[in-house]
Amino acid sequence: MVNQDLKFKLDRFYEVWKLKESYIKCFGQGVSISLKLFAIELCYKVAACSLSREIFNNIRKLD
Repeated sequence: MVNQDLKFKLDRFYEVWKLKESYIKCFGQGVSISLKLFAIELCYKVAACSLSREIFNNIRKLD
């Protein structure tokens, strides 16, 4: 049980880390922005970074 809880927490940590890293790379900031300065809300299993809002017109939800 403890191992499952630890695995869940580590999986969640790395998931948030990857999303934050993708976000700052999208804007070309690298690690000059502290990852503690913003939050990522995990609602969906998709992440998309783009400088153009056009990408949102191409996202489709699959059930």
